[in-house]
Amino acid sequence: MNIKDIANLAGVSPSTVSKIVNNKDESISAETRQRVLDIVKEYHYSPYAQATTTGKTTYLLAVLLNTPLVHDSTLDGILEVAQENDYQVLIFNAYGNQKQELKNISIAISSGASGIIWEPVSAKNEQGQSLLKQAAVNLVTIGTFGNQKALSTTYRMAAYKLTQSLVDQHHTKIACLMDSGRRTEEFLQGYKECLFDNNIYFENDMVFSEVSEVLISQINAHRVSGVVSSHYHKATEFAEWMRTRSVRIPKDVSLVSIRDDSADTLFAFTPQPLSTITIRNADYGRSACETIIKYIEEKDDTAGDAVPDLHLDNNLDCIIKVTTQKM
Repeated sequence: MNIKDIANLAGVSPSTVSKIVNNKDESISAETRQRVLDIVKEYHYSPYAQATTTGKTTYLLAVLLNTPLVHDSTLDGILEVAQENDYQVLIFNAYGNQKQELKNISIAISSGASGIIWEPVSAKNEQGQSLLKQAAVNLVTIGTFGNQKALSTTYRMAAYKLTQSLVDQHHTKIACLMDSGRRTEEFLQGYKECLFDNNIYFENDMVFSEVSEVLISQINAHRVSGVVSSHYHKATEFAEWMRTRSVRIPKDVSLVSIRDDSADTLFAFTPQPLSTITIRNADYGRSACETIIKYIEEKDDTAGDAVPDLHLDNNLDCIIKVTTQKM
C-alpha cells in the first residue's frame, strides 16, 4: 500500500497524506486529518517501509488465509517447515472478505516479510495483486484460486491412480463424477490420461457434474461399471443414492474417491466404507512453505513440484472385478 493508494481511499491528494503522516498538517481540517489517520491505521501504512526492506532477508513469512482452518492441517504443515528453517510466521485470515484481504496484504507487506503464502478469496483481486507486484515480494498462492504446482499435480495423479485401480479389476466402462472447483480440470486430466494409457476411449457423456437419474440409468443399463469421484462428499452422495435405489456397491457398481483431512470428510457419514486416496492438507502446507523458502534463499522459482505419496487406503469390498458382475 503506497501513498497514492491511501490518498485514493481517503479522497484526498497524496500531498495531503504526506503532510498528515509527517505531522505538517496545520492547514488541514481535523476531520480530514482523522479520516486519513484512520485509513493509515486500518491498512498499517508506513512511509518508506517498502524501501527499507526491499532485498533484505528478514526470515519472516506472512500467511494470508481465506477460510477457517479448525479442521484443516494446511497451517500445521506450513508452521512445521517454517520452524525447521528458523522462520517466524505472521498469520492472517480474511474469512472470505475481500476488503479484509486487502488490509491483510498491506500489513504483510509493511511487516517486511521476505515471503508470502496467499490463499486468495477469489480469482479477481487486481488491487491486491498490484500491491504484491509493486512490493516485489516472494509469493506462493494456494487454495481454490492458487496456482501451486504441487496441488495441481497431486490431483491429476490421484485421479490417474483411482482410475487405474478400477482398470486393474478389468473395468472399461468408468464414469467420472466431479464437483465444481479448481481441482476439476486437473482431476479430469488424470482420468483421461489413465484411460488413454489403457487404450480405453474417452467419452464426454461419461463425465458427470452431479448425481442424477441419468447416471443411475447408465449403471442400470450396464453402461457404467465403475465410478471415480473427485470429492468425497460427492462419493457419499452417490453411495446414498445407490442405497435408496437398491443399487449395490460394489456388486452393481464400484466406487473410488479422493478424500482429504478437512472437516467435510472427517465427519462425513457413509452407509459403508469407501475405497479412497487420502490427500492430507498438511502436505500442501509443507510444500508451499518449502517452495517459498527456496524462492527466498536460492532465488529458485522452479520449486513446488514435489507431491505426496499417493496410494489407495483400502479396497474393502468397494471394488469388484467386472468378470464377477452381471454385465
